[in-house]
Parts: sequence; structure tokens; C-alpha cells
Amino acid sequence: MHYVVLDLEWNIPRLRHKVSAELYKEIPQEIIEIGAVRLKPSLEATGRFSADVKPRYYTELNRHVEMVTQRENASLQNGNSFPRAVRQFMDWCSCDQEEDYLFCTWSNSDSQPWLQNLKHYDIRPKKQPLFLDVQRLHGLASGELSTQRSIAYALEFLELPLNEPFHRAVNDAYYTAQIFKRDVERLQAQSALPKEEKALFQQLRKYAYDPELCYRRRLDLGEVDDPAKIDNIIRQYPWFCPACGQETRPIHPWKKRQGGLRQQNKALCPDHGEILLRCQAFREQAAKPDSPWQIKADLHLQRPL
Repeated sequence: MHYVVLDLEWNIPRLRHKVSAELYKEIPQEIIEIGAVRLKPSLEATGRFSADVKPRYYTELNRHVEMVTQRENASLQNGNSFPRAVRQFMDWCSCDQEEDYLFCTWSNSDSQPWLQNLKHYDIRPKKQPLFLDVQRLHGLASGELSTQRSIAYALEFLELPLNEPFHRAVNDAYYTAQIFKRDVERLQAQSALPKEEKALFQQLRKYAYDPELCYRRRLDLGEVDDPAKIDNIIRQYPWFCPACGQETRPIHPWKKRQGGLRQQNKALCPDHGEILLRCQAFREQAAKPDSPWQIKADLHLQRPL
């Protein structure tokens, strides 16, 4: 068992209208760099991986990506194709072996680009690992789980040294690994995580999420002439788990806000856990006074951490 702290840099189209809708739907973010740090069960680093990826589709940097990463377009001429870079990465981190491991990332923003790029090139790892959100773990250790902090903030908060520039994938992976180790130690000191290595791995695995699950669904529940009718609709609707489709039922009375125009509840899937249900009745701002009310719902499967 081991941990692979992963960071990806990716590009998006410079001019959205020049990209086909089919391509953009399949691969909205194209990976241009892979960086990682491999950790033993003791959380000691055993190596770093860095690979530039030469893009096939989005060969000009999007202006926002260019500004944030401080890259130049010429940098996109470097590197291997994505399939070759991924094979090198998998060989390095032993991803195709039977050993159990977790991918650890800062936030959950890299998991979908990773899956989309793999799927586009028909690359199928023998085992798709779970992802542990180190940003959320930092929030748990700091007692501010609902607040999203940056890597830079966490480094300063934990008084960890800043030696390399941000937005190089291997550097961000290294910083994430340092934060991960320090926050695990903090949680162990709070008796919130076990110190024994195997027990620690199993507990962190419970906090990890499956990136291939559908965690969220948005629903159109139709139109009504009277917003008060939202009560009947949401009470009769056959709610289901967004991940597996199992039918489920709200477990509490609906909480109402804005005179009942917004309502919230929870449901429970026996296989995937708690689901947050949100419903809203609204009219478009430019709608006429006699226009119907639209009813929308949002089903959000709660992540383990």
C-alpha cells in the first residue's frame, strides 16, 4: 500500500467557438503536465515524477491558463503524447500492480480531467484508485471543513517552506504531499486518525471518493401556475440516488425558505450514503406576471469527507 500525490496542469480552448461541441464535451480540459510524489505508508517520500505532455487539440494556451501558470505557448511544444506520458507515470507509480494505493490531490478539480483524458485515449488502468481530497483533509484538521483554502495558504498556515514556484505540477504535488503529511500528524495528535500505518491507510481510504461515481444530478420537475404546488410535486416525486439510481425517500420534513420557494431535505442510499435534496420554484427575471413557475431540483450525493 502507498500514496500517490498527484497534480495535473491542463489547458482549455483559447477560442471556445473554434472547437467542435463533440470534442469539447468529450475532453473539455486537455492535460499538459503530470506531476506526482510517491509516499510510503509512513508518509515518507520515495520519489518524484514529472512529465510534460504535448497537447493534440488545444495547442494554444487559454489566456486565463497563461496568466495563472505563467507559461508561454512555446512550452506546449515540449513533452510526449498523453498516452506515452501516462504509461511512464503508471510504470513509475506501480499503478498496474495489485498493491493498494490512493491518489491524493489538492481539491477534486483534477479527477475529472484525469478520467476524461484517459477515456478519450481509451487507456484503461487495471485498477482505478480512489481519490483523497487533501484540501478537505486540511479543512478537517483545521476545524474549517466548509472553507476552501489554497496550497499557498496552507503552506503559510502550517509554516512549511516555500522553495519552488507554484503551477508546476511536480512542485504543487510536492507541496500537497508536505501538507498531507503535516495534517495527518495533526489529526493523529487529536486522536482523529490512527497512528498504525495499515489502520491509517484504511481510515484515509474511507475518506476517499470514487471519481467514476455520479455525485450530482440536476432535474427539471416541470412547471406550475402556483408556486405553492411545489409541495405536492416534491412529496410525490420518486427520488433516487444519483450514483446508482436506487429509489429513496426523504428522511425529514422539508425545510422551507423564501416562503417555500426553496426547500431542502436529505435522503439515504443504502449503498452510497447521504443525499442532499434541494428544490426551487422560480420565474425568469423577464417573465410576464402570468408566466408559469419552473421547478428545478438538485440531488447531491455527499462525499465521504
